[in-house]
Amino acid sequence: MGQYAKKALVLGAGGFIGSHMVKRLRDDGYWVRGVDLKYPDFSQTWANEFVQGDLRDVDFVRRVLQFKGERGNFYNSVPYQYIESFDEIYQFAADMGGAVRFHWRERCRHHAQLRLYQLERS
Repeated sequence: MGQYAKKALVLGAGGFIGSHMVKRLRDDGYWVRGVDLKYPDFSQTWANEFVQGDLRDVDFVRRVLQFKGERGNFYNSVPYQYIESFDEIYQFAADMGGAVRFHWRERCRHHAQLRLYQLERS
């Protein structure tokens, strides 16, 4: 995949922990898409592509899971044969609700090579 080692999706990338994970992944050579309701308040985003949206919206979730190339083509149409999945997904978004968490897990089961990392609230 070009100049990047892997592709990562960081949910909750506008928060403190998520934004730092984005920077860490970029430092490790990843292409990163960050997703959140808001941009980071305290610094710029280091994500290659930052998408603002609500993860409770199932259609939005379907689109977020599609990697359409290193140029950050989230908003563009890309032929189906060029759409790939992410190598890793990190979930730091808060208050998504149980149904959405279940949806994410079910959706990720369709991507055998995908590892899902989730920060559980205690």
